Amino acid sequence: MSRMKWERIVSGTFFAVLLILGLTVYKDYGVSWDEGMSRTNGTWNYNYVTSGDRESFDSKSLQATQSGYYERYYGSAFDLGLVTLERVLRLTDSRSVYLMRHLATFGVFYLGTLAFYWLLRRRFGDWRLALLGAVFLVLSPRLFADAFYNPKDLPFLALVQIALASMIFFLDNMSWQRALLHGLACALCIDIRIFGLLLPVITVVLAVPRLWELHSAGQRVRANTASLGICLGAIACGTYAFWPLLWTHPVTNFLKALRALGRVPWSGTILYIGQVVPAGKLPWHYLFVWIAITTPLLYLILFAAGLIHCLFKALTHPWRWLLEDALEVAFLVTLTAPLAAVVILHSNVYDGWRHLYFTYPPLLYFSILGVAIVTSWLSRLGKVAVPARVLAALTVVLCLLQVFWTMIRYHPLQNIYFNQLAGRNLTEIRRRFEMDYWGLSQRKALERLLAIDPSPAIRVSAPTSINAAILPPALRNRLEFTKPESATYLISFYRWHPEDYPQEDEVDSIRVDGAKICVIQRIRGK
Repeated sequence: MSRMKWERIVSGTFFAVLLILGLTVYKDYGVSWDEGMSRTNGTWNYNYVTSGDRESFDSKSLQATQSGYYERYYGSAFDLGLVTLERVLRLTDSRSVYLMRHLATFGVFYLGTLAFYWLLRRRFGDWRLALLGAVFLVLSPRLFADAFYNPKDLPFLALVQIALASMIFFLDNMSWQRALLHGLACALCIDIRIFGLLLPVITVVLAVPRLWELHSAGQRVRANTASLGICLGAIACGTYAFWPLLWTHPVTNFLKALRALGRVPWSGTILYIGQVVPAGKLPWHYLFVWIAITTPLLYLILFAAGLIHCLFKALTHPWRWLLEDALEVAFLVTLTAPLAAVVILHSNVYDGWRHLYFTYPPLLYFSILGVAIVTSWLSRLGKVAVPARVLAALTVVLCLLQVFWTMIRYHPLQNIYFNQLAGRNLTEIRRRFEMDYWGLSQRKALERLLAIDPSPAIRVSAPTSINAAILPPALRNRLEFTKPESATYLISFYRWHPEDYPQEDEVDSIRVDGAKICVIQRIRGK
């Protein structure tokens, strides 16, 4: 059988299984805190687009709230798309709405995984390495879980991969058609997260040296230069078109959105290395520690090898590297520039490193580069080359199986995955780092409580009530969320309360690997 047929069969099977898996498990996940606000943001934009209602954007009462102020200046392309789909499908019940949102979010992640596979296939010329990269991306527990309920960071991650693929497509042949395609892809990224502005910068950095080389060789570059201009024009026009906030006072509102990038008005606290720290005072190493403790160790080890190799090339032959390895340059910039910006600007980041999840595929690119380097090195070991490569392959497979088994055991709470660097077990880790910071385990807790207590009305106190929205109406209508003094039950997923609750008041708990992630307490005297 030819290599091409093997590629089609194996890669096609992987992506078919991934699609079936997503269609099978998308109903299992809870609702994240961001989903409610993202839906509200989409509704504001939908109302403005369809009826000219701009009250939500301009309301002074809204400006006084932290979430309202920030959300107005958040890119709305994906939020608007989901609300439009909700209206087109005529979904009215909250369960149907959130299930649709989870399925659509996974669909975008699926497309991003395809784009990442294409990029690796293009860079290495080996479908096996490309497929391994896609496997690494899918077998990343936190990323996989977020691919259903994270309406900001995961769509942005996926769209960045699609935009990078369109960039390589454009640099191959700088036609005006490809310029438009890449420009619109970049605009969509910007209209989801303003960090997307990095993409046109990378495009220019890579395109200009190529134009200079063509000019130095005596070739005419007027058409290619015009195409680059068309691309930048498409980015500007697309950003304006897909972001209704910019339709009035575009420059002023865009600058406000840019200023809001690193000044998220959230005054909560974060459990970090056993200390409760205000979100605005997290140390510079916060992101780096979270990346280290939530990425499978195999990927980190391979990443180190790939990054060292890349930096050696960049420092020894910078001009050739810039001209001949556009994708590697793009991945390196996409990985390092946002991390550097957060540290230098003291940007407000919290809840792990989800704000920078779009840097994860670049990290995995260097992991795959590490695989290629190690494989090449092992091939030069003479007589022991074959057994050494077999042993290395078995090690990778066993590590991937261990991650896969962890994802199965944690399902649907893969969002609390930590590697061995974080601690010996989840019980220990829970006292050092935030676990279920979005309260997704509350869905399972509510389902357990509804099964335990047959009362037609159950009074519950919890940090958030949004997970009730994904329950069937008959169950949801039995819940009444209220203050602790009026409630019969208390549900906590340990956010802002890392200490244990009294054991004698416990009705039930949600556990993962023996660790309590969420607890149901009966309030004494009730």
